[in-house]
Amino acid sequence: MSESNAAVMLDAEPLILPTMLSYKRSISQGRALMFACSDMSGRDAEPLLVEVACLRGTKAFDIWKNIEEAKKQSLALEKGIHEVTTPNPQRVETAFMPENKPYLKVCFSAKYLANSRAPHMCNNLAVGGLFKDVVRHYTRLEGFQYLGLRYAIPLATGLWMWRNNDEAFEKRIKITVVSSAKPQVFEFSPDYNAFSYTDLSPSDQKKVDELGTLIGLHLAHKPLAINVEAVYHMGGGTQAYPSQEMIMGDREKGELSRTLYKVSQGGIKNQAALHEQKIGNAMRCIDDWHGHDHFGVQAVEPLGVVSTHQASTRVENKRDFFSLCKSKLVLWRNELENAKSLATVTDLHDLHYVIAVLVRGGAFV
Repeated sequence: MSESNAAVMLDAEPLILPTMLSYKRSISQGRALMFACSDMSGRDAEPLLVEVACLRGTKAFDIWKNIEEAKKQSLALEKGIHEVTTPNPQRVETAFMPENKPYLKVCFSAKYLANSRAPHMCNNLAVGGLFKDVVRHYTRLEGFQYLGLRYAIPLATGLWMWRNNDEAFEKRIKITVVSSAKPQVFEFSPDYNAFSYTDLSPSDQKKVDELGTLIGLHLAHKPLAINVEAVYHMGGGTQAYPSQEMIMGDREKGELSRTLYKVSQGGIKNQAALHEQKIGNAMRCIDDWHGHDHFGVQAVEPLGVVSTHQASTRVENKRDFFSLCKSKLVLWRNELENAKSLATVTDLHDLHYVIAVLVRGGAFV
């Protein structure tokens, strides 16, 4: 394609995206292993094990729906009551803290990479160049420094610990930078229910700023490797929460009705763990630009999908990744070329979101 034809195509409204476009992910994390410890320092750590328990549960569903549909059947109410009062035996997997080791330690490693600078695959050189230009100018204007701060917050607040956050009395999170000649260590002590920057103490905010600057620098230029360790005081004999496995298809009678993620290695069997996908989802929870206050901060997704609510925060108002690229990518490239500050860019929050989707990576078309 000649340069003149490429320019005509890129100036068209809306932009036509290529039929092949993908980016390698720029945040790569491992699975997290779970341990039981004696104190907040993580002393005497031993693998937290997943065990099978047999329970007698109850049933809880709307019997009135079935009764209304069966009004003509005799004794419909009596049948419904009989059904819900029948015992509901269950075999489930659980993980409990040992009585003598009430502290939960969870460890994983992660890398921040500069893979958003250019497409991994793109079958249209002109559009691929357009994406590269936008990211290059975004980097020049320190846009990644802003994103880096956003990515540091879920790390420092322990958002990636998911349900374990709901029951911890005390928290300590340590992040160690291992990819530099002189390792750096950042320690945080978030309060219960502290999951935003403003919820943190002034000293923790300062450390988040430093960590965010480091993450932003490496997202723009070169790899950064970190080790993450959290120690939570859960209480002896109380439940801890590994990832739950998603079972496809119907379960046979007598099979486990809840299966947890566990790892067996080095002679240890059934050690509780968190899925790398679950951790990655939390590490991408920086999207509060979507405009729906009741959804709060969400993981960055190309269509703004919130799976827990079966909703999208972005598709209806065409602020999803695809719609924004088609309508604004050329505009952003033109504005960024001569900009001295990101503050002058049209719909800056949408630009931050689009770059964050490139950081997420994936096959987009």
